[in-house]
Amino acid sequence: MWCARSSSPENASFSWRCGAGVTTSPGTEPATEGSWLTSRRCTASTSISAGADLFWALRGGGGNFGIVTSFEFRLHPVGPIVTAGAIFFPGEAAGDLLRFYRDWTEQVPDELTSVVNLATAPAVPFLPEEVHGKRVVIVSGCYAADPEDGVEAFRPLKSFGTSIADLIVLMPYAELQRFVDGQWGPGFHNYFKSSWLPRLGGSAIETVLHAHEHAASPDTKIQLYHFGGAVERVGREETAFARRDAPYLLNIAARWEDPVETDLHVGWARELHEAMTPFATDGVYVNFLGEEGQERVRAAYGPRTFARLADLKRRYDPTNLFRVNQNIPPAQINRAA
Repeated sequence: MWCARSSSPENASFSWRCGAGVTTSPGTEPATEGSWLTSRRCTASTSISAGADLFWALRGGGGNFGIVTSFEFRLHPVGPIVTAGAIFFPGEAAGDLLRFYRDWTEQVPDELTSVVNLATAPAVPFLPEEVHGKRVVIVSGCYAADPEDGVEAFRPLKSFGTSIADLIVLMPYAELQRFVDGQWGPGFHNYFKSSWLPRLGGSAIETVLHAHEHAASPDTKIQLYHFGGAVERVGREETAFARRDAPYLLNIAARWEDPVETDLHVGWARELHEAMTPFATDGVYVNFLGEEGQERVRAAYGPRTFARLADLKRRYDPTNLFRVNQNIPPAQINRAA
């Protein structure tokens, strides 16, 4: 089996197609060229060498510049069997587990990607009934190379403490892509707030633990994605995704069914986000943004990158036709504002 491996999160959510990051996965930039329909209904061809400015913008700038009509990208072999899955620990072990996770992720190879979820145990057959509805901490991951090497890479995690359920096994890569489908069914309200964390210190850990204890919905999660590796080795100027130096991405994912409870769950997420601000950078991951205003979009790119994107927007979409997104207005609109 083959997959794209990318060194940056560009226009996709977290995926197991990587060795230490997100999107079509870390390693090398997969896209090599593409064709786009611009706001003037013209086709623009872009690549690293031709139309390089637009090619730079499209890798991180979202749907602000046109509609993809075709693209080419490099593939890397993976699977068909990988070492992957999730391991569940009791909620009372969360503090020790997060401190272990911080130290462990400083040493893991690029081929291993992982995420921690502070959550509530669902009523599923592989978990004992006595933990259903209780706080749990889950570490999910994938080793995207030789499965036997993956067994060794996961060994420290599997040896930590006393787990409730260990589902990290050799499995088909395609099966892993369906691993969490059941958690994201229809009929729910969702509200995300995210931050980049330059470190996972003791006070930050205590803050998320407190919020976990007071989460009001069993479907709400506090997620910590591990970055680093190939992601941070790409230069800040090489793509429009410039936020590469923080090793952790915090995502506060409030999720609930009853619309009457919206203020309760949104308020919980905002309160945790505000409490984590002293431990975070000034950036945010653009794909975890909701309707949070122009300043948060600017924060996703940083001043230098945002200004460059706005100038390219002026050239390729001066009327801001492509605006139903995390919008980057054309430069002249910025100046008028």
